[in-house]
Amino acid sequence: MAAILTGQKRLLLTLATGTGKTMIASQIAWKLWNSRWNRQNRPSRRPKILFLADRNFLVDDPYSKDFAVFGDARWKIQHEANLAHDMYFAIYQAVDGDQWNTGLYREYPSDFFDLIIVDECHRGSARD
Repeated sequence: MAAILTGQKRLLLTLATGTGKTMIASQIAWKLWNSRWNRQNRPSRRPKILFLADRNFLVDDPYSKDFAVFGDARWKIQHEANLAHDMYFAIYQAVDGDQWNTGLYREYPSDFFDLIIVDECHRGSARD
């Protein structure tokens, strides 16, 4: 929390398998969301947070469990962009462009997200 609040741009949370990294990430997101922290220092706005992983299970499980406290503020990015929520979940394949689509990431302004959490970054995401 201190690193985020002092403006550090990149953080790495490392713990052994099964020790609660995703739960810690959800607690950090919850505290920032409740305090209305955001990069523009606008106290009237909650932060926009993206939880990114490489497989649906790694997004769907936290969405329905660890991040359930966000309720209707959650949105899973799948086939369309939606800018009206605060807590977003996506797999790379849903937001990245390919030969069939230009990429949903283009629908979000480059400064839209205040915090991006990349879960399991050592998996498929490490390659690209």
